[in-house]
Amino acid sequence: MQKMQKLAARNTRLVDEQEPNKLKSEINRLRYEYTKLEEAKSKLKKQKIEVETVRKLKSDLQEHIKEYKAEQENKR
Repeated sequence: MQKMQKLAARNTRLVDEQEPNKLKSEINRLRYEYTKLEEAKSKLKKQKIEVETVRKLKSDLQEHIKEYKAEQENKR
């Protein structure tokens, strides 16, 4: 009879611990997802800066090309 009581107590304890374990698992999963999200945000921010840099360089280059063409026209 005592063995049955120990078994019942063990099973009750396992059931009681099961929910907190699920919550811990979900918390860890969400932390991992949050970390991935933060890394993606950081990468996106860097890429936006790179895009703006390229746009500025393109604009500057186009301006220099116009100036060069104007100089070549004036030489003729």
